[in-house]
Amino acid sequence: MRLFPLSISFIFYLLAAFVPNVHAHSGRIDDNGGHWDRKTATYHFHKGPLAEQSFPSKKVAVAALQAALQDNPPFPMQTITVASWNMHNLAYRGKETKLGIINLILSRYDLIVLQEVGKPKVIDHLQKALQEVFQLPYKS
Repeated sequence: MRLFPLSISFIFYLLAAFVPNVHAHSGRIDDNGGHWDRKTATYHFHKGPLAEQSFPSKKVAVAALQAALQDNPPFPMQTITVASWNMHNLAYRGKETKLGIINLILSRYDLIVLQEVGKPKVIDHLQKALQEVFQLPYKS
């Protein structure tokens, strides 16, 4: 007889564990980062500059979003090319003929990360190699 109440309790527990949460989100987020909330009858944002703000309609919300983006435009999506260049090889003898090629290669990049530039001879070769790219005066 004792087994019957335990079985009922176990079944009730299983049913309660798999009941979906009825207080969950009432809509998916759209391309603007918000959605219409049926419970509050407002359109509100979860992402972007107007996150956690509610509006009486989607039309009003989108207009507010466009105004916010005009005031604070997102970072422009541009391509920045980066080179990581080990300048240590310029300290070796016989590399003078390759300086023009190095200039040509490095002039194609927007940002150049230079490595191993501590030795005076390397700094001298570096200045010569990059004088055209950065319009540096060359002093030997």
